[in-house]
Amino acid sequence: MIPCTILLHPSLPYPIQFSELTVALTASPICITGGRFFSITRPFIITVVGAVLSYFVIVLQLKLPAVVQQRAQLQAANITTYA
Repeated sequence: MIPCTILLHPSLPYPIQFSELTVALTASPICITGGRFFSITRPFIITVVGAVLSYFVIVLQLKLPAVVQQRAQLQAANITTYA
């Protein structure tokens, strides 16, 4: 972090604009709105993607034992004996 005294030093070739910094820090966040009835922000999208991924992981974990059991039954049915 640069001390404030260095930022205000007159020998700097390009002085830092504090007004631009305050505008950038206090400006409203970028979001997508639906007629200003709702807004979709980055944290909302991350939350939805996380929920969808969690749902698919849980469904996959619940289906996996059934798939393994079904494959075992199919393999047992396909066993042929040679005489």
